[in-house]
Amino acid sequence: MTTRNHTRMTLTVVDGTPLPGQVVADAELVDSVAANVRRTYTAGGLMTLLAVGRVVLDSLYGGSYDNFAAVGRTHASFRALAARHDIGISASSLWYAIALHENVLLLGHDDAQRIPLSQHRMLVHVRDPAARVELARRTIAERCTVKQLEALIPPRQVVVPGKRLRGRPAMAPAVKAFHELQRLVGQLPPVTAASMRGESHEDGANVNAKDVEGVRAAVGVWLAALDAQLAVVAVGEVKGDSF
Repeated sequence: MTTRNHTRMTLTVVDGTPLPGQVVADAELVDSVAANVRRTYTAGGLMTLLAVGRVVLDSLYGGSYDNFAAVGRTHASFRALAARHDIGISASSLWYAIALHENVLLLGHDDAQRIPLSQHRMLVHVRDPAARVELARRTIAERCTVKQLEALIPPRQVVVPGKRLRGRPAMAPAVKAFHELQRLVGQLPPVTAASMRGESHEDGANVNAKDVEGVRAAVGVWLAALDAQLAVVAVGEVKGDSF
C-alpha cells in the first residue's frame, strides 16, 4: 500500500485488492450511485461537478483520487454508470467530475473556486503537477481565457483528452489506421471469385463496390501512416534516440 500527499489531503492507494464492482459491474451498486448522482447534479459548475465526483469516488474508488488515476475507466461499474442515460450527465462530464478533484487537491478549495470550469478542464490534462499549479496561478493572476491558457501550455505537458491521466500512451496513428482497416474488412461478406463477378454469395449478399473502395482507401491511409512512423523511427535511430 502506498500513499501520496497533496494539499490538505493524504490519499491511500489500494494495492492488488479489487475495488467494489471493479472487475464485474455491480448492478445494485450502479443503481445506487446513479440515484445519488441524479440528486447531486443540477446545472453544472465546478462545485456541482466536484460533488458528483465525490459521490463516484466514494462509491467506486474507495474515496481516493489515486485509485481513480490508477484504475480509471477500466472500472467495470464506472463504465456501466457512464453508459446510463438517466443520471442527467454525459460520460465525459462524469469523468471530469472525478478528474477535477486533483486540481482541488493541488490548489486548495479557495484558489480552485477562482478558476472558471472551462479552464479547469484544460488544466486537468497537464501532466506535471507543479506545472499545473503554476499555470493555475497564472490563470488566476492574469484572468486567462481558455485560448490564453491553451497558449501557455507546452504541447509535451498535455495528456490526450479523454484518456486516463496515468496509463498507456496514445495509440500510434499507424495502429489506429490498421484497426480501422480491420473494422472495414470485417464488415465485408466473404469474397469469392463468384462474388467479385457480382454474383450472389451463398448467404445472398453481394459485394458492394463502395465497400471495396472504402477498404482500398483505408489501406492507403494505413500505409501512409506506417511510412510516417517508420520515418520517425529511422530519425530516432540516427540520433540515438529510442522510439
